[in-house]
Amino acid sequence: MVRSYILFAFLFILFLVTGCERRDSDPAQMQTIIDNSIEQVNELPEKPSLDIQSKPQQEKTVLGNLADERTVGIKLRYASPINDRVIYVDRNVTSLYFHKVFILGIEGLCQLESLDTIAFNGVFELYDFSFLTQIPRLRRLFIAITTQTKIDWGFVEHLPYLETLSVFAYSQPAINIDLKNNNRLMYLGLTSGDLEVFPVLFNLPESLRYLNLEGNRITSLPYDFNRFGHVTVIMSLNPVTKDETIQPNVTTEFAWRVVGHEFNMPDRVPWISDVDN
Repeated sequence: MVRSYILFAFLFILFLVTGCERRDSDPAQMQTIIDNSIEQVNELPEKPSLDIQSKPQQEKTVLGNLADERTVGIKLRYASPINDRVIYVDRNVTSLYFHKVFILGIEGLCQLESLDTIAFNGVFELYDFSFLTQIPRLRRLFIAITTQTKIDWGFVEHLPYLETLSVFAYSQPAINIDLKNNNRLMYLGLTSGDLEVFPVLFNLPESLRYLNLEGNRITSLPYDFNRFGHVTVIMSLNPVTKDETIQPNVTTEFAWRVVGHEFNMPDRVPWISDVDN
């Protein structure tokens, strides 16, 4: 259709110009001009057709518009089922980042056998993360900026391959986590949140190297703190008393000085969002 408009406009202008010339112009010469013009128009690149199923730009790096042999469909569930949608993800994807998605859950993650890292940022309506137990070999989990106060952390014990659990900018004043099946966990971060008391951690694994509690409201260490003897506990930016921070495995150094970037979210992670920014 675009080609037709261009050709029509060109011929119309050509008609106006040639109409001003002598009537005895050579007809063969005129036909040659027209044929050359048509050939030039045909060489223009095709304009892509509008696909109403196209995903937002930020999803195109990981998602296809339609299912094929390279993709699998996962379902995003919202408060209103009418808003639920299926997105198509590369079946070999290793990391996914959900940025400002107002979901209540995800179905179909069990199909992503290579997925080992997942992150959530600004998922304000999500409080039930039990769907993560679908991921066969989840090693790294990042949850940032959530206002939910009723998150049940019981799902963590069902992630036996978990090595990194990082929770940032959260709203829970108290957190209990059972780590009885997390024998590979090396880093647990509960940072920049509303934690008022030291987290209750059952069945502390020997694999745990760092407990990062930077930027909370914790005023004292627990009575059974000796259980954490093999763990470096980071208490910077907490109102704990000076005497309590004298414990040999407690540090008030900033976390980045102690841990570095070893347990940071990896760069260039494919991401999915409900918004444009």
